[in-house]
Amino acid sequence: MSILIKFQPLQQNPLIGFRSGFSCGSNLLSFLETITSLVDAKENVDAIFLDLAKAFVVPHKRLLLKLEAHGIGGLVSTWIKSWLADRRQRVIVDGSHSQWKEVWSGVPQGSVLGPVLFLIYINDLDQDISSRVLKFADDTKLYCPVNSHVDCIRLQKDLDTVVTCRLGFSLADAV
Repeated sequence: MSILIKFQPLQQNPLIGFRSGFSCGSNLLSFLETITSLVDAKENVDAIFLDLAKAFVVPHKRLLLKLEAHGIGGLVSTWIKSWLADRRQRVIVDGSHSQWKEVWSGVPQGSVLGPVLFLIYINDLDQDISSRVLKFADDTKLYCPVNSHVDCIRLQKDLDTVVTCRLGFSLADAV
């Protein structure tokens, strides 16, 4: 599955996290360079920092549709669907435990496949938006020059698109 991370058409706006040779520092330097250039050009810049705390709480059905949209089907799709299906979890604290609950979203954290599936899930995050997007693992920066009220409205529209259309969360979930 590591071939998916290197498959260029999959990466519209490359994710820096989860990739060999890229780090939090790479992400920060890229962001800093862009912001500095804009400020040097006398531009005002607004940035929205998204911590996708629900990164691994992606709906399985939506994830499988995105896999299919990227041309991942057949036995690989069947295997992933099987890997995600029929999962249950419960919480145990000091010997007391909750009831078992079906898990209909997310991927097992600590798995090798989880970050790859997350990469596929957020791949189209910046599609059809005008703001710049920089991703590192489950942290995303959405930013652009804002020199008028129209620019503010455009940035808000882009945020709404990212949160509701691309990620499938309601705005209440994103706060």
